[in-house]
Amino acid sequence: MAEERIYVACDRCGRPVSTGVFLEPEALQSPENRLGENRTCCPYCGRWVVWGKTKIWPESVVQQRFGKLP
Repeated sequence: MAEERIYVACDRCGRPVSTGVFLEPEALQSPENRLGENRTCCPYCGRWVVWGKTKIWPESVVQQRFGKLP
C-alpha cells in the first residue's frame, strides 16, 4: 500500500495537523515502529502538540472524519 501523510489532532483547537511524516498505514501497527515523544507546532493556534504512535492518524482516516484537508 502507498505511504500516507500522518496527522495528529491539536490538543487546543482540535484541528488535524500534519506531522511531516509519511508512512504506510500498515507500518503503524508494527510493534517495531515506536514513533514516540515527537513535537509538531499547530499552524492554526500555535500550540506545540506532543505526539506518539497512539495519537496519530493516516491521511485517509483524517479525510473521512474531517473532509477535505487544506
